[in-house]
Amino acid sequence: MERFVGRARELKYLEKMWSDERYKTCAIYGRRRIGKTRMIQEFIRDKKSIVFDLVLGTEPEIIRRMDATLRDITGINTPSDDLFDILKNLKQICSEEKTVIVIDELPYLTADNDRAASELQHFTDWLVDNTDSMLIVSGSSISLMRDELKNRNSPLYQRFFFEIDLKPLSLEEVREFHPGMSDTDILKTYLILGGIPLYHAGAGNRNYVEIVEDYLFEPTNLFYNDPTAIVVGELKDQAENALSVLQAIASGSTRFSEIASHTGLSDYTVDRCLDGLKGMRLVDTLHPMADAPKQPVYIITDAPTSFYFNVIGRHPQLSRYSSHIFESASNPISDFLGRQFEIFCRNLLPKVYPCSEIGCWWGKVPVRGDDGRITRDANGKVLTEGVDIDIIATLRRKNERIDLFAECKFMNRKMSLSMLKTLQERVSSLKGGYNERLALISVKGFDDELQFYAEDNGIFLIDLDTIMGKKEYPEII
Repeated sequence: MERFVGRARELKYLEKMWSDERYKTCAIYGRRRIGKTRMIQEFIRDKKSIVFDLVLGTEPEIIRRMDATLRDITGINTPSDDLFDILKNLKQICSEEKTVIVIDELPYLTADNDRAASELQHFTDWLVDNTDSMLIVSGSSISLMRDELKNRNSPLYQRFFFEIDLKPLSLEEVREFHPGMSDTDILKTYLILGGIPLYHAGAGNRNYVEIVEDYLFEPTNLFYNDPTAIVVGELKDQAENALSVLQAIASGSTRFSEIASHTGLSDYTVDRCLDGLKGMRLVDTLHPMADAPKQPVYIITDAPTSFYFNVIGRHPQLSRYSSHIFESASNPISDFLGRQFEIFCRNLLPKVYPCSEIGCWWGKVPVRGDDGRITRDANGKVLTEGVDIDIIATLRRKNERIDLFAECKFMNRKMSLSMLKTLQERVSSLKGGYNERLALISVKGFDDELQFYAEDNGIFLIDLDTIMGKKEYPEII
């Protein structure tokens, strides 16, 4: 088994539950490939356990699989063709010795099957009241898991006293997979692979260039086909339409009406697909701040899925190059990294500062000439252009409030004073009173002129060393 990375907080949580808590029932959910099963394996490695690894199938097929697992582990020779009999045998085992029971991919058994859910409910109640054993259920369909556990009409409602919503590994954690990489390359790799441990483990000891050439664009590798396979496996009858929706978003059709027009699907079908993709945490909407339009704008937030549909899917010819893939793919990858860095920064700031709200702004502002003056057409009408502000965050501490406006740049050059001036112009065009502060986030840092200006005018600068934990974040509030 490969070396285990990360999840220290979650494992500590599980160990405390195992040792101290009376109610030892826990539900674990998260997107596919996030490492749920691997984390559970790490937790149970020194404990008596029985793991039911469920797969998609009919109820009799699933029961036969559970029965085979039980007989392999216990040596029980009497076949069971009913869930009641399997749970009866588990009661006997848990009565004799403290045991961890794991049901991996619970929805395969209980979704649309109230009888199975009811049987499991009775077993769970018995386990809590009569033993010191532990029950863990997990699932990759976040929406189905939540429906099973939080729906008042579900037999399993409130039966699992603890929950772990497993999120991607942090940038610091995935560094353990790539110990020799530079800070810039580890960030690039993270922006592409996200915090998905299986993808980082699959990349092995490759450097960043080799990851691009030999891993990302190699059709025989897991990563190349996995994003589409996950959608097909999760959404099933909706999968083909959902893939079309992802392609539409990647092509720039980000509003509902644009997605429907691009795909040719009905509003009802688009809505179902978007709900499914949001439930898988592959897609989300931008949160409008200030006076940004309230109409939802959809983006692919999951990094590997976004890379596949924005780069591989939109440039299929790149995978056919036998050489020079890195150079050929540099422009689309660079564009992707810039967009993904904005998402990364919006996720990062709430971990550092007390954000009560965070999002972005988009809208129209006056076009200005090189001299900074507003330009007009022949009839004197002010000319406008569509622009955005990458991040707007409301920071609160006690009675103090600060409205932070930030620009994020993933470029091969340092940010300059002109980029700050652009941000200032956009902020000045917003309506309403703000206790505004400005911040710039740049992987390549800032030129001297900008640094001097920022120091004199209270502009916050965040560079790669800060992101990588080598410097303290500026104190904003």
